[in-house]
Amino acid sequence: MPQLRRRTALKSLSALALAPLLPGCAGAPEPPPALAQGDAEGLARYLRERMARELQAEGVAGLSLAVVDDQRIAWAQGAGWADRERRVAATADTLYRVGSVSKLFTTAAALRLVAQGRLALDTPIQAVLPEVAIRSRWSPVDITPRLLMTHRAGLPRDLLRGMWGDQVDDFRAAVAALRDLDLAAPPGLLMSYSNLGFDLLGAAVERRAGMPFETWVRQGLLQPLGMEGASFELGLSPSAAMAQPHEKGRPAREPKLRDLPAGGLNASVSDLGRFLMLLFTAGRAGDRELLPPPLVAEMLRPQHPGAELGLEQRMGLGWMLDGPVWLPVPGAGRLAHHGGATLHYRAHVLALPEHRLGVAVAANDAAAGKLVLRLGLAALEAALQVKTGLRRAEAAAPARPAEVPMPAQALADFPGDYTTLAGLVRVRRDGERLQARLHGQELALFAGADGALHPRYALLGLIPLSLPELDALGLERRRLAGREVLVARLNGSELLAGERIEPTPLPPAWRHLAGRYVPNAAPGETLLMEAVEVLEEGGYLLARAHVPRFMDQPALGVLRPLSDTEALLLGPLADVGEVVRRIDTGGDGGPAFSFSGYRFRRAED
Repeated sequence: MPQLRRRTALKSLSALALAPLLPGCAGAPEPPPALAQGDAEGLARYLRERMARELQAEGVAGLSLAVVDDQRIAWAQGAGWADRERRVAATADTLYRVGSVSKLFTTAAALRLVAQGRLALDTPIQAVLPEVAIRSRWSPVDITPRLLMTHRAGLPRDLLRGMWGDQVDDFRAAVAALRDLDLAAPPGLLMSYSNLGFDLLGAAVERRAGMPFETWVRQGLLQPLGMEGASFELGLSPSAAMAQPHEKGRPAREPKLRDLPAGGLNASVSDLGRFLMLLFTAGRAGDRELLPPPLVAEMLRPQHPGAELGLEQRMGLGWMLDGPVWLPVPGAGRLAHHGGATLHYRAHVLALPEHRLGVAVAANDAAAGKLVLRLGLAALEAALQVKTGLRRAEAAAPARPAEVPMPAQALADFPGDYTTLAGLVRVRRDGERLQARLHGQELALFAGADGALHPRYALLGLIPLSLPELDALGLERRRLAGREVLVARLNGSELLAGERIEPTPLPPAWRHLAGRYVPNAAPGETLLMEAVEVLEEGGYLLARAHVPRFMDQPALGVLRPLSDTEALLLGPLADVGEVVRRIDTGGDGGPAFSFSGYRFRRAED
């Protein structure tokens, strides 16, 4: 158990900063071999070998990759199996569920309506959907299409109940259910990823288009782009080209997904490559303009630049925007990208708009999550070499920052409790040192010459050990937007990691909720959150959620009661989070609470 707790603590601390800032590793991605400018054969050879190596190393069933150079697919191929049982090989035209890559298409479909004057980026969504309502603890602030496209509308991430299953309602049911949910944050405050936000955007597209969402996307985007095999569907395409789902190389069952605009696209990497071409022509498909150039430029422009709590998190409209931490090649320019995942499919699209170069990669295996991004970045870097001659500068491995005496200001300011992306972090002073406690494990904090504090695992709680996965991570305490926050730093990029909190008396009604709970799933429903443990630690109530299909360790968050019946499940801020409601069952019903559409009841021992 101590070994497990240590591993969980280290993974959680890495997740606190590394996961949002880097493609699944604590340093820059592995560089491709040196390739000469114009060496297309060398690029093809490298990609074939790299795909085969990744496939074998990760034990996944199959994958496909396409490289796009301006208006042509420069290289595309599959590896492994589209259907292992039937011995059907994966190809460039194999169809995959591409998950949240779908959001790029929903954004483009909405922007087509903006171009036609039928939808406005900054008009309240209620002007389009007057029936939409959601509870809020804050003064009314408009939710707009721009905020939905950039995940800043303050909506909950998901409505988990009914999201996945053998049979699901369509996304319109989730939009209607918003009236029973609460805003998680004031609109515009910070980026908080939301699938529900794209369901709402899809409903607005449908209303303004005057036809079903999937019809508008098919007629206005997929067909003009030549994506004949692609389609928005609740489940797998009936096409013979559809890759079958796998888990670690074994056949698996893929449930349907309710949230069509957020994650319902089936497409091949060749299809996704044609969509990337739309960026490189500033919105044209052949001789037809699908989007005017100013709107294509707006998709790739960082939005909300003055938002203090945004730090280095940059989003265009639909697109994630990143730079040298992900692709450390001088002259590469901004990287636009988006990933996607369903239960057994993974995908990623990446583009360097300045060079009109892009990559699409997809896999039909739940084990391929890190693989598709790692492979996509390697392919893009190699293709950039071949097209332009640009390559990564030779650099020594980054050294751990030199340790300096702990500043008196840090000794005074840092001690305290913080709600973070990794859960509750408690920092205490021990003489002239600082110690942090996370998931029951002690981490020593040392002061670096770079002005940040750096965590080290403390063996037996006493002996600090340097670990590569922690050496690159720096923590600063700052005052932003009137808040005392933790900022995580890595290779020049920054992320809001947490905020200082103080314990408050826990209402007895919430303290009595301690225990393990399971949700009331409907028959045929596929559960993502299989159980939640509620526990008390140091004056705080914590919720440990088990989501084994997407996370290899439980997610931990602080439950902050607002009253006897309502509490917030905190993330990186002390007064922002999704609402949990305690249910007074009376009699012998036992303790219970509601969250994300589910009613959670205490599990029998």
